[in-house]
Amino acid sequence: MAKEVRIKLTDAQRSKIKSAIGKNMTEIRVTSLGGSTKAVSARSARAISEQSARSARSARAIEEQSARSARSARAMEEQSARSARSARAIEEQSARSARSARSSGDENV
Repeated sequence: MAKEVRIKLTDAQRSKIKSAIGKNMTEIRVTSLGGSTKAVSARSARAISEQSARSARSARAIEEQSARSARSARAMEEQSARSARSARAIEEQSARSARSARSSGDENV
């Protein structure tokens, strides 16, 4: 079970942090997950949250693109089946025409 503590920084602490790392921080968040403890600033936590949201949007976009690709593949497969049926129909019509021509030729002899 994760435990979290947020520590509000005093003005003196904020100024020390700003002079050391150049960032304005209002609080520090300390999270314990199992045996590991991790300190995260509020800004860093927000950045992680935003990155997570971007990743989720990206995953949804990939999923939607995959669905479009699957629909496109099915459409191509259906078109291919229609083309094959059309080719068979033309072949059958050609065979009937050839038989008819032979039959007509036999009658004229």
